[in-house]
Amino acid sequence: MRHCPRRPLDRATREFLRDQQLVVNAGDDVEATWKRARHMPAFRPVLQNLQAMAGPTERCMYCGDSRGVTVEHCYPKRKSPTEYPRRAFWWRNLLLACDDCQRRKGSRFPMDARHRPLLIDPTRENPWDHLVFVPETCELAARYDGAGQPSPKGQTTTDPHLLRLNDQAICEQRGRAWRRIRRAVQDTLRRLGEDETPDVLQRDLVEQLRDADFDGLLEWCLARDG
Repeated sequence: MRHCPRRPLDRATREFLRDQQLVVNAGDDVEATWKRARHMPAFRPVLQNLQAMAGPTERCMYCGDSRGVTVEHCYPKRKSPTEYPRRAFWWRNLLLACDDCQRRKGSRFPMDARHRPLLIDPTRENPWDHLVFVPETCELAARYDGAGQPSPKGQTTTDPHLLRLNDQAICEQRGRAWRRIRRAVQDTLRRLGEDETPDVLQRDLVEQLRDADFDGLLEWCLARDG
């Protein structure tokens, strides 16, 4: 799971989403309205912007493994309380997800005692504020604070019944990325004593690290605990 900062929409697309939301607010069925709008040409910029936010390989914003193929609602569009359908066409409530993560999450949306979301929204916050990478298992786990308490968002987001962040296949990919990143750094350190300029070493290292990265792991390695 990586941070995917939200891009702004053009005016026409914002107005299209607003008009569709007004239809839902007026009492039309949210599922029928969403299905109809999803196939309109005016909806295409929504998907295109989400794909751009997800990166060049358009990975799922939750698991980072499978390709994102569906527009997901962070706040489910069909759920009590009744204000959830009123977020169905909110741009800031839309994510790009794979079918597996969307099915697993379904209409579940855990909240804390103060009615704040417990699921990390990768477009609004950096997942590494709540998660850590565990090299021994290649899993993601909840980050602990200075008082020794685990992040509630980290715990909820890594729940295997909610999302597939720690499925075996994903952990294996994460492990391969971890090993490639380590090898790239070790190779650069080995080459320091050879007759190569710093510019060449830096260029090669950056290229190797970018090629090795998976699921935002490079940020954890270089800017966080790693």
